[in-house]
Amino acid sequence: GSGPAVLLLAGWNEDHRMFKHIVPALARRYRVLTLDWRGHGEDRRHNGDFTIDDMASDIVSFLDTIGVEKVFTVSCSHGGWANVEASQRLGIARVPRIVVVSWRLIDPGQTLLDWCGQWQEPASWQAAREAFFKFALGESDNADIINHIENEMKTFGAEYWNRTGREIAASYRKWPTVMARLEALDEPRPIAHIYTLPHDDAYVRANL
Repeated sequence: GSGPAVLLLAGWNEDHRMFKHIVPALARRYRVLTLDWRGHGEDRRHNGDFTIDDMASDIVSFLDTIGVEKVFTVSCSHGGWANVEASQRLGIARVPRIVVVSWRLIDPGQTLLDWCGQWQEPASWQAAREAFFKFALGESDNADIINHIENEMKTFGAEYWNRTGREIAASYRKWPTVMARLEALDEPRPIAHIYTLPHDDAYVRANL
């Protein structure tokens, strides 16, 4: 489409397919861009290990290479860490607004931190991944969500989930909450939070 540029960024162990239903609608008003993380596209090969800082560098390089001077960034879940880091590097003139989706803004909770540790262990990563999927699905019987988990996220193996646990855990050691990271942006800007996780009354009240 034409109009302002919007960059869609998936979470860990996800790719551009998760946006297949919203791209046509957004394209009526925006120039829609998607970027798969290293090794997360159709070609799963990548040159060695990578970190969230590398992912942020990839965002900056991608936008520079295709000549995008101003963009609204939209990230899902913990893809937000790279989104926010890249947005800080690019500055408010190039990224005037940020959208984060399904990213818990306050205390991540011990369960997530435990999963991060378990995803890094050969004996426990698969069971922890299944527990995470069960939580994420909740009571939903939505066919698209089930397909996203079964036929997209489950295609990422141990190497990817090991890295996911390591990088998310490292982020929470540096920033105790997502809100702390957002508040530390050098140039504050409007940030929209779209909450799509299973309903939690206490969490909703804490974010009012």
